[in-house]
Amino acid sequence: MKIKKLSIALLVITAAFFIILSDQASSYSMAKSPENFSESGGYKKIDLRLREAWKTSMKDGDGNRTLQCIMKTRSRISDSEQKQLKSSGYKFRTIIGRIITGTLKAKDLPTVANLDFVIAMELSTPMSLKGGGKEKVKSRKTK
Repeated sequence: MKIKKLSIALLVITAAFFIILSDQASSYSMAKSPENFSESGGYKKIDLRLREAWKTSMKDGDGNRTLQCIMKTRSRISDSEQKQLKSSGYKFRTIIGRIITGTLKAKDLPTVANLDFVIAMELSTPMSLKGGGKEKVKSRKTK
């Protein structure tokens, strides 16, 4: 009787393990094809500016164009999720809690946006390209 229960428990654990592995594998391979990206859940996660930059890059045949992005994740990302992002083509710049800045190639956007833990993505511009603090501030004269 104990052997039968042990075999059933082992079978259930093995099945659960394979389900978890297949779920992780599907998130790696999800939406590799740009043709059906606009119909995927990941497409709804990206803002209008990032959509347009992606569409323009793909239309121009420049899937290697670098896009600056900021993303929000479901929670603080784990080491395995960082590895998923990196292997999907995302290059980290900064991670602050649930907010991540970095770059990716336009062709990699479908894969990254369709990861389960990514909630939203926006096209961004690094602060260093926004003037770098060299603007002159006009002072107001007080009477």
